[in-house]
Amino acid sequence: MLFTDNVARQLSGRPGHLYAVGVLAAPGVDQNDLADSIEQRLGDAVTTATGDDRGKLEFQDSSAASGLLMAVAGSFGGIAAIVAMFVVAGTLGLSIQQRRRKFALLRAVAATPRQVHRLIGAEILIVSLAASVPGAVLGYGLVWLLRAAFVRIGVIPADYGLSLLPVPILAAVLLSVLTAAVAGWMSARRAVKIRPVEALGESSVETPELGPVRTLIGLLLLAGGLVMCAVPVFVAGEVGTIVAASSSLILVIAVALLGPRIVQAALTLVGPVLRRSGGASSYLAAANLTQNSRRVASAVVPLVLAITIMIVQVSVGAAQVKEASRQAEKGVVADLVVAGAGAGLSTDLADRIGDTAGVRTATAVTRGPATIKYTDLGDSSAQSVVGFAAQGVVATDLADTLDLDVREGDLGGLTGEGTVALSESAAQQSRTGLGRQVELFLGDGTRLTPVVVAIYHNGMGFGDVTLPRDVLLDHLSTPLDDSVLVRAEPEVDAGALAATLTKQFAGDLGVVFADRTTMAEAQQTGLDLNRWTNLILLAALFGYVAINVANSLVMSTTARRREFALLRLVGIGRRQVRRMMLFESVVVIGLALVLSALLCLPPMVGVAVGLSEGATLVPTFSPVTTALTAGGVVVLGLLSIMLPTRRVLRHRPVDAIGLRE
Repeated sequence: MLFTDNVARQLSGRPGHLYAVGVLAAPGVDQNDLADSIEQRLGDAVTTATGDDRGKLEFQDSSAASGLLMAVAGSFGGIAAIVAMFVVAGTLGLSIQQRRRKFALLRAVAATPRQVHRLIGAEILIVSLAASVPGAVLGYGLVWLLRAAFVRIGVIPADYGLSLLPVPILAAVLLSVLTAAVAGWMSARRAVKIRPVEALGESSVETPELGPVRTLIGLLLLAGGLVMCAVPVFVAGEVGTIVAASSSLILVIAVALLGPRIVQAALTLVGPVLRRSGGASSYLAAANLTQNSRRVASAVVPLVLAITIMIVQVSVGAAQVKEASRQAEKGVVADLVVAGAGAGLSTDLADRIGDTAGVRTATAVTRGPATIKYTDLGDSSAQSVVGFAAQGVVATDLADTLDLDVREGDLGGLTGEGTVALSESAAQQSRTGLGRQVELFLGDGTRLTPVVVAIYHNGMGFGDVTLPRDVLLDHLSTPLDDSVLVRAEPEVDAGALAATLTKQFAGDLGVVFADRTTMAEAQQTGLDLNRWTNLILLAALFGYVAINVANSLVMSTTARRREFALLRLVGIGRRQVRRMMLFESVVVIGLALVLSALLCLPPMVGVAVGLSEGATLVPTFSPVTTALTAGGVVVLGLLSIMLPTRRVLRHRPVDAIGLRE
């Protein structure tokens, strides 16, 4: 909606303030030169924007959404790339393993290892190009679905447009081809190194033997992952929590490298149990599992990857929400919270409540965005920006209503534009400390250079940046308070005071009187938003992994058609073969669930230690996500093994035994 200048000033509620001024350059004047001239003349009082940057000032919600999407893409993209590489490597490794006799025959007729390697490389290049190009195009369809989901949960505004440029397609194709090439090269090394005579005379039974280099790397990664889980013991706060959460991926990689050995050790315990259970099916299942640990590992590792990544990432969000709630409930020492049911509260409401009889202190709390720009360690020319949730408070008598758990400095020094208080997490991320100056940008783009006067712990519960209330209000597009914290006089009953305030301010629009838990619930909005964002992206990643896991299990099962035919020719019935595969699938899925639980526990204990500063070792898991993930893996594994088994058993044994491998 557009208004004249005079009407706009009246509707803003602050007639003496302007949010922005539109400038038209005179004919022949370059807009960039004009912007530089204005900045030089007015100094730090203004920030100019030209071209596309004008939209960042005019549409603050879209600008904030852009920053969030870039951060999400940066963090999630790395995880997705690593997961894709392992999934593709597993699928290619299984395919190459099933063709080892063919490669051995090529070697026997004078093909060199280099030629076999080039053959595999050429096949992978053709397949990856044939898959990645249409896959990248279809990815745009997923983009529309993700956009709709992000709009639904409030990550981006409804009018946020998509930029459908060719760069993402080129990047996706290049990344897919390179990932397939690296994965194929790693998978082909063992196939081309084996001597032709040994391969042609070798039985179909695999051995769990691993090369010394692979074993050493796996052990080092396993030890490194466990060390990362313990980082929060020495580095508290968000930095330690991130390191502990990231260790889950390192542990999964270690398990992938050591998979055959780990599976073989587990099967030595499971095998005797199956043999003693009686029946030909269980005996054959035990024999197949114990003698084909590589094949079992190729089925278990992708399942472990899917379960661990999904559970850890979602549970970290649940742990953060729980800790934020704890900090907010403990930090709000006021007797009463006055919240806004609508856009906010009038800026004079706190003063009016403070003048009411029986009120000792009334602290207005204002919220808004803030961004800190800092120089990276080791590179003075490289600068980074990170966004935080900011709150504005009045430092006078703040201890009566709010406890931020100050670790350094004093919140009493929070006065004027030249001061700011940061949480421990914000101080760590922005490479700053007490008494140092930070480069701070508020929601309207205003640049401040305040000095850090205090560092506090309860940033997750109240926001990582705390400014004087008037400073934050001056730079919000809607200058309203979010809540007012009320502390009663010692001799006044809090319940009676609440009744008095309710009656006195019942006519104020959007005023809601509640207890201190209201404040705690309000702090969880941002964390819930991040958790839903991660959940949507992880669901997309889980779907990708699930498709590839199903593909690998189907490939592994259908490749055993000659084995099934041989069993049937020596007197084993179809029902017994199906029961054998059911036993095997239960063991595979059970191993995946047990390994995933063991891998999830150390990172989540580290997260609990980091968030609570060692107060608790009990990890927080998301029960719904854990149950859905485990249930989905069970259904996926059973269907991917049992359905191909039924299909293979439809063929006559005499016909199936003659099929080539």
